[in-house]
Amino acid sequence: MKKLFFAITWIATNSLSFAQSDIAAARAMGDGASVTITGIVTSGSELGVIRYVQDLSAGIACYPGSGSVTFTPSRGDSITISGTLKDYNGLLEIDPITNVITISTGNPLPSPEIITPLQMDENTEGELVQIDNVVFGAACSNFLGNTAYGFTSNSETGTIYVKTGSPLEGSLVPIGSISLTGIMSQFTFSSPANDGYQLLPRDISDLGSSATFNFNSCVEQINITSTSFDLVWTTDSAGSTNIRYGLTNSLELGDINSGGSTTSHTMQLTSLSPAAFYYVKAYTTIGTDTAFSGIELYSTASNSSGEIKVYFNNPVDTSVSTGTDAIYLDGTFNDTIAAYIGRAQNTIDLSIYNNNNSMIVDSINAAYNRGVNIRYVSESAVANTELSNMDSNIGY
Repeated sequence: MKKLFFAITWIATNSLSFAQSDIAAARAMGDGASVTITGIVTSGSELGVIRYVQDLSAGIACYPGSGSVTFTPSRGDSITISGTLKDYNGLLEIDPITNVITISTGNPLPSPEIITPLQMDENTEGELVQIDNVVFGAACSNFLGNTAYGFTSNSETGTIYVKTGSPLEGSLVPIGSISLTGIMSQFTFSSPANDGYQLLPRDISDLGSSATFNFNSCVEQINITSTSFDLVWTTDSAGSTNIRYGLTNSLELGDINSGGSTTSHTMQLTSLSPAAFYYVKAYTTIGTDTAFSGIELYSTASNSSGEIKVYFNNPVDTSVSTGTDAIYLDGTFNDTIAAYIGRAQNTIDLSIYNNNNSMIVDSINAAYNRGVNIRYVSESAVANTELSNMDSNIGY
């Protein structure tokens, strides 16, 4: 009787360890637990051999690691899967996969949960999600494999990851605001693993524009003069040519609408100020539908002659010179720079790595006080001891 009792207890315990759970309950069992779950597959081979499975309660990654059975389901498959929970760099996944049963195929996928970047966390890990009003910092470049891309959405920030071999490789990083769909995942070396959350778009359809047509090139600046420049771009459908612009990203100078209907757009901005930066958002309208670029910064040309003089503050060897000899300012480097600043009448553009010279700063302040427009670029990682003495109205 005692042996029978132990046998029954062992069978019951062993059966419970593989009992069917919803995914949320399975996730709560933690690393090392044996689980069985049923759900809809939300990703295919575009993310590699890993798959993500979701039910009404949650989602989870399923990875056919060492000791797994054959595992190649497709999006929309309804499957029951058994295996062991494993924490892989913060991502909770079923690995190895010990059993898979396909219940049906071609099922509709769960509707993406609409979240914000701040909700990219453990509560949404493994799920199909959507983030609206997404703007990529790398817009106008092309997606590369094995690369993370940052984005903003309503002032919050997030990251997507494009793996090598992804259908997104080589395609244009979206221009303007989109609705971003993908699988919530995680990769981190931190302990505790409370960072490294990243969204995994599966293909180009996950980068959804609110418009029915799109920009298919960057907005390029050409024909730059001191008072004008042209902006050119292309769209995949014919529409109007418009821009909104300003001296700030509020685009306070208003709209210029050229109308027309074309896929190759050219907009000329005139009556601009020399050496001035302008924020511009291009847009194209077809009927009631509009596609926008991001807000980009463009500059007019300076009235400067363009002549560049190069000086060195250390000795140079001119014996190998094949043209104009380098000029070494022996002990007179700072006062030479200050003298040039003192001659400026309209604008000064300065880029100084580490400014610790009071003579140069005094000449900058004097130029500002006589009405010269000054743009100053500095390196924040060095001392720059004299910048504290520069007029606070000069931005840098």
